[in-house]
Amino acid sequence: MSPAQLRSLTMPACIIPGNDRVHPRAPGQTAHRLIPNTEYHEVLTEGRLDLDVALEDWNAKEGLLAAIFIDFLRRTERRT
Repeated sequence: MSPAQLRSLTMPACIIPGNDRVHPRAPGQTAHRLIPNTEYHEVLTEGRLDLDVALEDWNAKEGLLAAIFIDFLRRTERRT
């Protein structure tokens, strides 16, 4: 999507960027800057080259990720 298309999005979005070479952090940061109605959470801050290690990191944060998304959905639902 172009920057203009991203800026035109109006729906709420919860962005949690990746931390590995397949899912780098930068696209999530860019999307957060361009999409007006977003919230941003960096759950994992250490970059990983090994995808298996990155997956282990994410699996260890499953509860936190679920809590972030559930909270986001509850708050977003109240606004509609």
